[in-house]
Amino acid sequence: MPATDEDQGIYKLEEQLGRKLDINNHYTTPFEFWLNEKNAGRPAELEIYEQFDLNKDRITLVGWSCGDSLKIVNGEADAAIDAAAEAFKAYPREFFMRYCWEMDGQRPEKRELVHKPEDFIKAWRYVYNRVVNVNGVKNVIWVWCANANGYKMKDAFTGNEVPAPQYYPGDDVVDWVSADGYNWHGSNSENGKDDYRDFLEIFDEFMLWSRTADPARNKGAATKPIMIGEYGSQEQSDGGAKKAAWMRKAHETVMPRPAGLSPDQDKWKGAYSDIQAMIYYDIPGKSADAEGGWAVATTEPSLVAYKEAALDPWFNQIQTLTWGPYNGGPANPGPTTPTTTTTGDPNTLPVVKPSGRNGYWMLGSDGKVYAFGEAKHLGAPTLPAGISAADLEATPSGNGYWIVDSAGNVFGYGDAAHHGGVPGGQLAAGETVTSLSSTPSGKGYWVFTNKGRAIRFGDATFFGDMSRVTLAGPVLDSIPTPTGLGYYMVGSDGGIFAFGDAKFYGSMGGKKLNAPVQSLVPDGDRVGYWLVASDGGIFAFDAPFKGSMGDKKLSKPVTGMVPYGDGYMMVGEDGGIFNFSNKPFDGSLGGSPPAKPIVSVSALP
Repeated sequence: MPATDEDQGIYKLEEQLGRKLDINNHYTTPFEFWLNEKNAGRPAELEIYEQFDLNKDRITLVGWSCGDSLKIVNGEADAAIDAAAEAFKAYPREFFMRYCWEMDGQRPEKRELVHKPEDFIKAWRYVYNRVVNVNGVKNVIWVWCANANGYKMKDAFTGNEVPAPQYYPGDDVVDWVSADGYNWHGSNSENGKDDYRDFLEIFDEFMLWSRTADPARNKGAATKPIMIGEYGSQEQSDGGAKKAAWMRKAHETVMPRPAGLSPDQDKWKGAYSDIQAMIYYDIPGKSADAEGGWAVATTEPSLVAYKEAALDPWFNQIQTLTWGPYNGGPANPGPTTPTTTTTGDPNTLPVVKPSGRNGYWMLGSDGKVYAFGEAKHLGAPTLPAGISAADLEATPSGNGYWIVDSAGNVFGYGDAAHHGGVPGGQLAAGETVTSLSSTPSGKGYWVFTNKGRAIRFGDATFFGDMSRVTLAGPVLDSIPTPTGLGYYMVGSDGGIFAFGDAKFYGSMGGKKLNAPVQSLVPDGDRVGYWLVASDGGIFAFDAPFKGSMGDKKLSKPVTGMVPYGDGYMMVGEDGGIFNFSNKPFDGSLGGSPPAKPIVSVSALP
C-alpha cells in the first residue's frame, strides 16, 4: 500500500495532543540524494513526507546532509547542488532548510566532509549562491544550525576555542540561526554519566552568541530569528516525573515572562522569549519506553507536560504568518510565533494609507502636547509625581496618537486604541520605558525600555531584544520597519540593534562620539538610515546626507528625530525644530520654550 500522512510519527503524536503541529523535521541523506533520484529516472523533488506536510499545512524543515566542502568549492558537486535546487524550486511553498546541521561536531565521518571552518564557510556560500543566484530558488529559508555545546566546549580541531561560531558563514547568506541541544542525563560520557541540565543551561551560550554582534564573521547583534532545531530530554527511570518537570521548565523559558515577577524570582521564565521556533526530537533514544527514551510520549507525565505547551496559545500562532502555509508569497524569514494579523506580500506597504497632511506634535516631559500644522491636539495625560512622559507615536492614519510614560503606562487619543501597558512591578530596578512604536495596522504596538527590552501588545510581534545583553549605553529610541515585521533600537553609544526584517547598515557603536546618539530614522527608500546625536550631528549609513546642526551652537540638546518628507526633522529640548526635508516648516517652540523639556516629536504620516 502507498504511504500516507498517517504513517508519519508526527501524525500519531498530533492525535495524542489534539492539535496539528506547525513544523515537521526531516533528514535527507546523502548530499547527492536528488541527483541520485534524477540518475535513476525519477523526478528531483522533496520526498513524499514533505508532500504530506504540504497537504496538512505544516512547514517542512529539510535537513540536507553535508557535502564534501572541498569538492563543493572546486565545482565537483555542481550537479548535485543543481538537482537539489530543482527539487527545492518545485516545492510550491516556502520551507526551512538546514544544510549540514551540526557541522561543528566531532564525529570523524562528518569532519571528513566538513573539513576546517574556513572550508565549510566557503562551501556554504558556494551552495547558497548556486541555489539562490544561479538556479533562482527563492522559497528556501536558510537555517544555520550548530550544536549548543559547540558554544561551550573548546576543541583542539578549532584552535582550542569553542567551535560553533567559527563555522558561521555571515548574515548575508543566513535567514535563521539555530542550535541543537539535549539533556543527556543518565547517558554515558567520557567522564562517566552526563549531568542533568535544564533548557536554560543547555542553550545559554548559544543564546548569548545569537544576540551579540561578531563583525569579524559578518554577524550583527540579534539580527536573525532564532530556532531551536532539536531539543529533548531522556527519561530518568522515575515514571516520567523528571522529564515532565524538564519540559515544563523548558517551555516556561521561551514563553513571555509573567507579569509581577521580581527580577530575582524564577529567573528562567521568559529568559529566551526571543526564540521563535522550536522542534522537539520525538525519536526514541536508548529505547522508546521509560528507560532513556527521547520521545514525547515515553511516559504519560511526559506526554501531559508537552501537551500543556502544545495547547497553549503562545505555541499556536502559525495562522498569523505572512508566508508559508498561510500566504504563499515570497519567503520571509520572520517568526513562527507571531501575533500579527498582517496579510499579503510583506514587501508592500500597510493597508492604512498616509494622511497626506503636513504637521507634527511635540511631547513635553510633563505630558503636555503641542500640535503644529495640520496635526490636531487630541488630549494629554496628567502624570503623577515622579513619572515623566517618554514618547508620542502617531497612529497610521494620523487621526490619533499614543503617549507612553516612563513607567510604561500607555494613553490613547483620537483613533489610538489602547492595547495594554506595562504592568506595575514588571520593570527591573533602574529600568524605564523610553519609546513606543506602532504596527502598520495600528492594532498593536511595542514598548521599549532603556535596558533594550521589547514588550509587545495587540498584533505586535516579538522579534527579539537586548534585555539579556550588557549594553554600552541605554536604548533611547525605536522605530518599526514599514512592513511591521521588524524594528530597530538605538543606544546612546550609537549602537544599532536590528530585529526581524530590519537590516543592519552600520552603527557608531565603539566609536568616539562628541555627544550621545538620540534617534534613528530609516531612509524613505528602505535602504539605509540616519542617526542624530544630541548636538545635532548626523551620521548617515547608506542614506543621503541632508544636513545637520552639528557645526552650530544649540540653545538646548536635540532630543529626537523622525522621518519627514524625503528626509528628517529634529527637535530640541526647547521645542526648536530643524527640518531637513522637502516638507514645510510648520512652527516651533524655540521662541517661547516650554516649562518642561521636549522629549519627543512625531509627524503626521
